[in-house]
Amino acid sequence: MTMACEYVIKRQRQYLDMLQAISRKPILMKIREGTTPEGADYDEYMWVDYKMRWNKVTVPIYTRTILTNEVCFDPDVKEWHVLKPKFPTQKHKPLAGNSVPSRI
Repeated sequence: MTMACEYVIKRQRQYLDMLQAISRKPILMKIREGTTPEGADYDEYMWVDYKMRWNKVTVPIYTRTILTNEVCFDPDVKEWHVLKPKFPTQKHKPLAGNSVPSRI
């Protein structure tokens, strides 16, 4: 695992811990997407409480539950760098202008 990958995983855990502190329901995650290949660990492909299986995370996760008080924008672009320059103007600034806390 690269240092960059380790850093991302560490920051993801910190962020999930922060979210969990404000949520009564457990935050669920999927370590891997898709169906479980034969012989693979079933837990890695199922929705599980992130705290129970974090020790199995070896690559950054991309799927977790969204909190009931959270808004998530999923732009469905293949290349984030194409949308990234426009995103703060289109989404973040209007939220800030209406006193809605947000993170990019």
